[in-house]
Amino acid sequence: LYVGMRRGGNNIYSIDVTNRYQPRLRWIIQGGNGAFAELGQTWSTVNVETLKLGGNDKTVLIFGAGYDDNQDTATVRTADTVGRGVFIVDADTGALLWRAGPSGANLNLPEMQYSMPARVKPIDIDGNGYIDRMYIGDMGGQIFRFDITESETSSDLSTLITGGRIADFALDASAADARRFYYSPDVSLVVEEGQAPYLALVASSGYRAHPLDTAIHDRIYMMRESNIYDAPSPYVTVTESDLFDTTTNAIGETTGATQQTLIAALGSSQGWYIDLDEGGWIGEKGLAEPLILGGVAIVSTYIPQNLAGTGSICAPTAGTGSVYYL
Repeated sequence: LYVGMRRGGNNIYSIDVTNRYQPRLRWIIQGGNGAFAELGQTWSTVNVETLKLGGNDKTVLIFGAGYDDNQDTATVRTADTVGRGVFIVDADTGALLWRAGPSGANLNLPEMQYSMPARVKPIDIDGNGYIDRMYIGDMGGQIFRFDITESETSSDLSTLITGGRIADFALDASAADARRFYYSPDVSLVVEEGQAPYLALVASSGYRAHPLDTAIHDRIYMMRESNIYDAPSPYVTVTESDLFDTTTNAIGETTGATQQTLIAALGSSQGWYIDLDEGGWIGEKGLAEPLILGGVAIVSTYIPQNLAGTGSICAPTAGTGSVYYL
């Protein structure tokens, strides 16, 4: 069993629960110290995965570097001091095997300036039982991709993992555009007649630390990746200007030549986005992981209740929610 502390701290614990009546502590990763100095509040769910290293199966733990509570009061996109990166550790011992971060890591990515409370999304793209792809978002509205090479000879992950930023959906110095990803994207292989296969990434932004926030214009995103089995070279960053704005459901609401023109515009884009505020629900935001099933993206949102004139000030403002099938 592997557990983090969330708001309670920045450690990760491994507990032997073979005998449920006598659980035993195996080891502790202490965030803020040594090789784990970058580890913030341990929100990220720990993934137990298998890598092919030196011709052998290696069970590892993969997790985001956590949350910086600096984000609790940040009103615009704000750089953090911890939580910036991804860790891979030995599942048996807790020893660090590999880390991505802004500096001093096995893979240095200077764009990693924001903490990562989300869980890492692992992908076994060729279905052989070994993880060869990872995705994660951050508190700066960015999404990163990592590619892992299986090896019969090497166990050095610093030579086997490449990665980079593939999306940036927030803006500096803008409260409305300070989008955050507390949850990982879902990923699906899309194969349709008449077009090249691609990977569809669906993500939704939302300020989980402040569910009642109405300043940020949160969105649902779908972006296409054409590099399905091989690492891109270079890793290219997609922004909103590369996506088709489908907020008004123009393709679904039109027919004929107009619809075909819009479909062509979507086809030449890198994906699409929906501005949640434009539906009339001010402050609507994503507070859960999206799910793709059978080519349909299922995304739930939270809509804060309007605090003005809601009756008794002693009553809770529960708000409401929506579920999108896209």
